[in-house]
Amino acid sequence: MGVTFKPEDLARPFGIEDLDWRTLRVRKKNNGDIDAMITPYVTARAIQDRLDEVCLPWNWWNEFCDWKGGQLCGITINTSQNGPVTKWDGAPDTNIEKLKGGLSDSMKRAAVQWGIGRSLYLLPPMKAEILSGYRVDSNRGEYYDKGTKDKEVFWWVPNKDAVKAIEDAIKEASK
Repeated sequence: MGVTFKPEDLARPFGIEDLDWRTLRVRKKNNGDIDAMITPYVTARAIQDRLDEVCLPWNWWNEFCDWKGGQLCGITINTSQNGPVTKWDGAPDTNIEKLKGGLSDSMKRAAVQWGIGRSLYLLPPMKAEILSGYRVDSNRGEYYDKGTKDKEVFWWVPNKDAVKAIEDAIKEASK
């Protein structure tokens, strides 16, 4: 027997504690300061937790297949209305931990097919706050100068506007 669930329960925005961040674009301003555009993404573990919470652990599963230098992931939810329903998506293998990265990224993309994490695509562009050095909660970034071929490592956190955008999205969804 399947589970009855509301799709909006899967699509509920994630709290900032369930998000990781990555840089989209890094540039050096005329004054030499680094400027970085960032984006949040939901972790595979947070997706698994959301599926367990909404569907119960025994009413969903995932499958993986090799596909053209990457991975396909199908997330199946055993629904009471239609029986098992699977939605698929894929991602290339990654440069770091090649197979694990491909599996994780394909699962994140398949989750979006179910509405999980889709709200992140509606967020405005976000900037990083560049730090003077490493902090426990910081992210590592790199600026690569194409002319000199120099690489500069920097540390960053989401700026206060980025954090506020996430908090506002959570408030809006709870209305």
